[in-house]
Amino acid sequence: MLFKKTREEGEKESNIKVPREKPLTIRINGRKLTTAMISPSNKKEFVIGHLLSQGIIGEFDDIASLRIEDNEASVVADNIPFEETKEVLSSGCGAGGFSKDTIKTVDSDYNFSLEEISDSMIEILKAGDTNGVHVAGVFSDNEKFLAKDIGRHNCIDKIIGISELNNLEFDKSYIVSTGRLSSDMVIKCSNVNIPVSTSHKSTTSLAIELAKKSGISLIIYTGKDSSIMSCPEKISY
Repeated sequence: MLFKKTREEGEKESNIKVPREKPLTIRINGRKLTTAMISPSNKKEFVIGHLLSQGIIGEFDDIASLRIEDNEASVVADNIPFEETKEVLSSGCGAGGFSKDTIKTVDSDYNFSLEEISDSMIEILKAGDTNGVHVAGVFSDNEKFLAKDIGRHNCIDKIIGISELNNLEFDKSYIVSTGRLSSDMVIKCSNVNIPVSTSHKSTTSLAIELAKKSGISLIIYTGKDSSIMSCPEKISY
């Protein structure tokens, strides 16, 4: 985009790269689920990942059809309970409320190498840029998928959708993100059975509490140092 840049020597026109942001409304069987503000890439993957991470569907095959036209995604699915809403999710917000008593327990006895997780963190940091977008990745023994978005929650939804469409085994994978690991990020992981979630930012007290309850290992990186905030038994050194 073309802007005027002011410097000591005066004004001049300059091209500055900024991330794109567009609304995407999701409707299920004609009823509005939500409108999210996202980077307009991987829309299909975002919709699938959002429905999975919110616990609305259990797998991609629960969807009979998915059509995306402009800024609207129309999903047809049977026996999908949800409350219609008029809310708009900003690019920095998660969705909905929850009960601590209903959070799912992750079913995975897989063990993960801290060295490999650290290498994955370096990889997604290199994949990022300075244009205000988050990067997330899902890694397993044989596969890895990356996604970018202006919103950290959107980024997680996109990478979950990409992984689902590629038949990734979530219970044998871990997620790495440039965004803060808040409670709703933990819920997304628990809903799709991802046992490890990692960030180079920070986490919250509620996220740690929920991670312990659901059996998710949270790992936070500060520079080259890592802190395992919950379920250290899932990590090998």
